[in-house]
Amino acid sequence: MSNNSKYLNHLQESLINNASKLSDAQLASIEAYMGSRLKFLGVSTQTQQLLAKNIYGLKIEKKELINLIHQAFTKSKVYEIKTAGLLLAEYHFKKAEQKHLYKKMISWVKHVDNWGHSDGLSKLYTRFLEMKEFEKPFLATLKKWNIDKNPWLRRQSMVALLYYARTKNQHPPFKTIISLVSTQLGVQEHYVQKGLGWTLRESYNVYPVLTYKFVFNNFFKISPVAFTAAIEKMSDKEKNILKQKRKAYRAKNK
Repeated sequence: MSNNSKYLNHLQESLINNASKLSDAQLASIEAYMGSRLKFLGVSTQTQQLLAKNIYGLKIEKKELINLIHQAFTKSKVYEIKTAGLLLAEYHFKKAEQKHLYKKMISWVKHVDNWGHSDGLSKLYTRFLEMKEFEKPFLATLKKWNIDKNPWLRRQSMVALLYYARTKNQHPPFKTIISLVSTQLGVQEHYVQKGLGWTLRESYNVYPVLTYKFVFNNFFKISPVAFTAAIEKMSDKEKNILKQKRKAYRAKNK
């Protein structure tokens, strides 16, 4: 057995030993809520975080840890093991050899099938935009993802730009943000639209005047689910103006 297989087995055993005793119906409900085809063990978020912070009790070299993280996220069909990969990457991000980590993580988005892992990955990806070495190549990658057939890549191409803007020391130019948002205005996928709304909300936190103007000019193109998120942080006056415009437009186009 290879070291990676041994470590993955250890992760799974640790998670199973700390899993809540949930019924099949409860686990099925969690799967439906997350919108994933992965297997769920039923381990609480708090327990997963604690195990990851302690590296599951493993004594492991830095390079081996990155390989384990990569295997956990790309090979496992268990939700909590993939989450372990994300958490371990987050807790050891600064200590890791950045080039090696970037090279591994760039492929992770292709192994996402749910909003939980997508958001966790955005939290990590957005850090690369703040690093001079990776900013340009990663932005070029986001532009490629923005036109991919895979909806999770397109969602990532927007959400990774800002994630939560307050957590970032620098932000992409407004023009860059809107260029990636605009291509997704007409698509139907629910989670892409959720990501679009999230991105506009966070863009408003950084570029309030420009973002409001964009939403004002495109109010009839923005889906209901994206619109709700996009206006969340706006002033009551701004919200009311936009809601009235949408109401009048719907009435006129019945």
